[in-house]
Amino acid sequence: MALTYESMTGDGTLVVDRDYQAGDDWGYLDATQARQAIKQAKYVGYRFDLGGEDATQVTSSWQAIRRGTPQTIQFDNLGGLDHDAIFYLYTTDAGTSVQLRIWNETDSSVLVASSVKTDLTVQEQIVTITTPPNANKKYVLQIQGGNTDAGVVGWAYIRSRKLP
Repeated sequence: MALTYESMTGDGTLVVDRDYQAGDDWGYLDATQARQAIKQAKYVGYRFDLGGEDATQVTSSWQAIRRGTPQTIQFDNLGGLDHDAIFYLYTTDAGTSVQLRIWNETDSSVLVASSVKTDLTVQEQIVTITTPPNANKKYVLQIQGGNTDAGVVGWAYIRSRKLP
């Protein structure tokens, strides 16, 4: 992924012989460096950890994941970025399925969900968040097992990044 930099126009005022002091003009070089740093941060992206753990949980209905980390996110503040949910999940018995979802606690709705899995080893699943809400919303990771015969495991995070 190659980064490109765009020039910014400025008034040509640049303070180079001392540290910035209150009242100094914001120079062309300062603005360009700040803009490039912001652009690089967008490529690196953000990670919103929703928690979970590598320990079994027995459930046949939706419930908050153990050791969950609720996150309040305002997606419109992350303009121009692509958002994915990265799920990790497995079950301790192939006769029991497992599914994860990111629950919008503010609106009582599902932001995105994983597919149902019956794997006995950790499976990574990446799901694109197509139309995130444009306001502060609280998100919680939830888990559901197909039955209560065996434990299910999961954890997840939301990744926001600039794609090339």
